Amino acid sequence: MQDCSALSIYGVLIDLAVLGLSLEQGSQPLAYLLSYPVNSPSGESPAPERRAVLEVSPYGELALRIRSGQILHADRPVVVYSGDVFRPMISEDGKKTIVYECCVPRRSKEVIGCFICLTRPDQSRDYFWMLTPEIERLKRFSAKAGKELGANPLYSSDQGQIDIGFLEAKTIKHAFKTFPKIPLGQFSRLEPTESENSSFDYGLDFTTEPAIIPTPSAQYKEPEEVSNQEVISETKVKATAIKVEEDIF
Repeated sequence: MQDCSALSIYGVLIDLAVLGLSLEQGSQPLAYLLSYPVNSPSGESPAPERRAVLEVSPYGELALRIRSGQILHADRPVVVYSGDVFRPMISEDGKKTIVYECCVPRRSKEVIGCFICLTRPDQSRDYFWMLTPEIERLKRFSAKAGKELGANPLYSSDQGQIDIGFLEAKTIKHAFKTFPKIPLGQFSRLEPTESENSSFDYGLDFTTEPAIIPTPSAQYKEPEEVSNQEVISETKVKATAIKVEEDIF
């Protein structure tokens, strides 16, 4: 973080204090301190400036949503293995419920999904589950975002399967997809999902897109060139019209 601007580090520390989170790293970290390259809006600086950002983990997001009153409690995510009894159901009035029975001893180590139970302020319960097709879809998104680096290695770090802790965190993260947004500071953001754009807006007229320096062989046409040609053509037409009027009168 030594290469980050002093203003961004100061802003991150303020956000950290206001949100009541910590940077202590354990099995369930609440937030991370990251840095991003930031391009100046008018290309004043040849090299992008690096700025710090506070990225809130799924566990930190859970803590913030409980504190804001969106939910009262969240059970720890339950990982479902092949051989377990798992029947998610939706009643006629739209309420979700799950029938789950763990197979003991386990017949298989194959992970087929994960689910979490959320208790809302009115004491009602809401369930969210993520099964193998959804996990594979997120893995494809991760591979697409990672380009030549491929998908996040945690998707296959457990003998070819997704890491259990990683799956639990992803279940918490995606359980809040339909919830209202929670207020954060200008130097903070929630951990993005695989399908989201990872660019970050500080609200300071800067963007955190990686700096792109066009090569001389790059062939493209700036929109401004087209608009300038239109303006020049329009100016010529007006000038011609004025000349005609002068000749008439």
